[in-house]
Amino acid sequence: MQLVNQRTGDEADALTLEVMLVHEDLSAGRRGKEVLDQVALNLEPKADFLVNPWNFEMLRNPALQSQAVQDAAHANIVVLSVHGRAKLPATVRAWLEVWLDRRGDSPCALVVSLDPSDRESSLANPIIKYVNALAWQAGVEVFPHFGATP
Repeated sequence: MQLVNQRTGDEADALTLEVMLVHEDLSAGRRGKEVLDQVALNLEPKADFLVNPWNFEMLRNPALQSQAVQDAAHANIVVLSVHGRAKLPATVRAWLEVWLDRRGDSPCALVVSLDPSDRESSLANPIIKYVNALAWQAGVEVFPHFGATP
């Protein structure tokens, strides 16, 4: 995986945060990137984001899924960007479960970005419920996000 550097502040003063962006498809990936752009604008102190993008298709390959677990274990922020119309694929659920089981004690935030149509039923959304249950056990805070897919 190639890391993409996203500058958000003065180079000398910037903190570096590793971010993993796991997305359902290209449009969900762009929405996830927009979430990161918003975080970058409002983050104090300013930070450099090293963004590591993964799409759902890549997680079907066992070797790549193993690498994705390692990448997520090192991430400060993990963004899971999905449309929310269906439950997560088995390979994505497997990756999420293994990562949360093996992640260690480092602080980490998990952003779940869904289409805005899911905002009304955010507490009942099966993806949010599933991710919240797993993350709670692992001590990871979940931040739901609902935004238009570009």
